[in-house]
Amino acid sequence: GFKLEEAVPQSRAEEQFKDVDPRAWYYHSMNFAVQHKFLDGLRLPNETILNDFGPGRSITRGEMAKLAMKAIEFQETENRTQKTVK
Repeated sequence: GFKLEEAVPQSRAEEQFKDVDPRAWYYHSMNFAVQHKFLDGLRLPNETILNDFGPGRSITRGEMAKLAMKAIEFQETENRTQKTVK
């Protein structure tokens, strides 16, 4: 089966986000999300991406909708890939 820890380079989020502790419970999931472009960090109003993730902050409905859509798109791509490989 699919194991998140095996799919993600371990240093990705730590390099990108200065406020992410590699020992945090969400670290592997965050790496996966960064690698697959679900997440790209906090943005300023002018769309400049910061090197912060903001792990303690609440997310907006819009951010949750984006994450849900990215997850659905990823799963659909994985399903197509698995069918092609068989």
